[in-house]
This record gives sequence, structure tokens and C-alpha cells, in this order.
Amino acid sequence: WKIAQDWQSVCYTLRQGQQSLLSADRNERMVEAASSKGGPLKLPIHMEDLELDDRKVIQRMEMEAQEKHVKLNMDPVLDFQVLIGISSLEQQIDWLGRMVKRERRRLEEVASRQYA
Repeated sequence: WKIAQDWQSVCYTLRQGQQSLLSADRNERMVEAASSKGGPLKLPIHMEDLELDDRKVIQRMEMEAQEKHVKLNMDPVLDFQVLIGISSLEQQIDWLGRMVKRERRRLEEVASRQYA
């Protein structure tokens, strides 16, 4: 179970990193949109204070980030619920191995695109 817990920590870390990047991009876009109105910047900036087009852009950013995370197949909860539900130790090890292999393939694809 130690390996499963460590892998789940990796999944949580990846999710938190993506959330931090989204938050920074979202805040940057909100400040940019609020600043474009002119006048002093009113803080905190709320979505409902932005123009409809700016809100749509930000919502699209959020949706794209969600879709990207889902495509990673690194959910820190769902795969582990399956793992807990498997009764055989051999099948649990196999399932954990599949999760690790899936991430390894993804990382290899990222690396090959970077160096292509």
C-alpha cells in the first residue's frame, strides 16, 4: 500500500500544480480584463464584474484545463477507489502497474515532442 499511497501523492501533486497554473492564468486574465475598462482597478475582481466576452474566455480556459486533466488519467481518487475494491493482491499490483505505465507513456510522449 505504500507504493499506492506514493503514487496517489504524485497524482495529487500533478493536480495541484495544474490548478496553480490555471489560477495564475485566470488571475492574469481577470486583471487584464478589469484593467481594460479604464479607471482605478477595483479589488477583489469578481467574475460578474467582467464583460461577458471576458467571462467566456475565462470559462473556456477553465474547461480546457479540466479536459486536459481528465486526458492525463491521473485522477487521485477514481483509480484508487478501483484499487481498493480489488480483492486479489495480484490484481491490485497489476492495476497499479497499469496506472504507472500509462503515466510513463504520457511522459515519454511529452519528452519525444520536446526533442523532436
